[in-house]
Amino acid sequence: MTECFFQYDRLYLNAAYHEPEKHRHLLSHIIIGVSHKIRCSVNQYEFEAEGVCIDSDVLHTACAEKGELLICLFDKTSLFANELSHRYLKGQNYAVLDGETVQKIRNVWLDARSLPAVDEELTHMLGIEDFSLSMDERIQNALETLKSVESVEADTISQLAAEAGISASRFSHLFKENVGIALRRYLALEKIRKSYIHLLKSGNITDAAMMAGFDSPSHLASTCKRMFGISLSDFMKS
Repeated sequence: MTECFFQYDRLYLNAAYHEPEKHRHLLSHIIIGVSHKIRCSVNQYEFEAEGVCIDSDVLHTACAEKGELLICLFDKTSLFANELSHRYLKGQNYAVLDGETVQKIRNVWLDARSLPAVDEELTHMLGIEDFSLSMDERIQNALETLKSVESVEADTISQLAAEAGISASRFSHLFKENVGIALRRYLALEKIRKSYIHLLKSGNITDAAMMAGFDSPSHLASTCKRMFGISLSDFMKS
C-alpha cells in the first residue's frame, strides 16, 4: 500500500516500487531505501546506493528489489529544490547521499512511520525556514497565480503574460531564465498537481482531470505515465 503526504510544492511517498520505467519530469528527488539499498539508473549510469538525490528533468529510474522506498519530490521552483541543488547536486545530475543524511531521514520514518515527520526533518536539515530565493517578481507573482487557480487552460500563458505586462514570448523566456525549465512543461506538471488536488476533494478521476484542464482522463493518465514512469492508478493509490 502506497502512503502519501502532499504539500503544494512537494510530495512524499512510501512505496514498494520494483519495476518503474525510466522517465523524466520537473521534480527534484530524494530517494532512500528503507531497509535495503536501491538500484538507480541516471542517464547512462547504473549504481546502487542507500540514498540518492536526483535533479529535475533527468532521465532516471530507482527501485528496491526488497522492501520499500521513501520518495521525496520537490517542485523545481521551490526552496527545497533550490537548496538540494546547492547542497548536494552542485551542478551534477545526481549525487549519492552520505550515510549520515540517509540515516537521519530513515530513522525518522522508522521511529514515527509518519511522512509529515519526514517533511519536518528535511525542512530542518535543509534550513528552509531561514532560506530565501531570489526570483523576478513577475515570475513570483505568476507562480502565486498558478497556485490559486483551479485549472490550466489554453490561454493561461497569455493571461500570465498580460498580468506581467510583457508579451507571451518574452514571459516564457523570462520564466525559463528564472525557473530553469520551459513554461509549457511546467504547466503540464501543474495540471497533474491540480488533478490530484481535485481528486482529493471529489474522489472522481474524470472530474478531477477535466477540472484541472486536461482534455480527458486518458490525457491525464498518459501525461502521468510519461512524467513519472508509473501508471495513474499507482500514482493515485495513497
